[in-house]
Amino acid sequence: MTTATEVWKIPIAGMSCDHCVRTVSQALSSVPGVESAKVDLPGARAEVTVEPSRADLETLRTAVEAAGYSVPSANGRTNDPAAAPAELDFLTDPARLARLDLTVLEDQVGR
Repeated sequence: MTTATEVWKIPIAGMSCDHCVRTVSQALSSVPGVESAKVDLPGARAEVTVEPSRADLETLRTAVEAAGYSVPSANGRTNDPAAAPAELDFLTDPARLARLDLTVLEDQVGR
């Protein structure tokens, strides 16, 4: 009998290098119920495969914070892993990201 798993995308704040990625990945992987953790530095998020009956977002948050990083809440909710990805959706949409880059450039150079 196999246990059902879910993939949670969790925002991670405070990472700046590959060492940070390894540290967060190890912290998440050490939580009981976590099957795997893939940490994305540019996206500032982790994709964690969990057994929801054995792990919850607060336990993952505690592990990340113990490693020296943080998990921003989504709209003030701290126990809703499905809500977390919405905070960073603009980073995965090339058109929105290009507009963001253009806006930053225009602000720096002048219009």
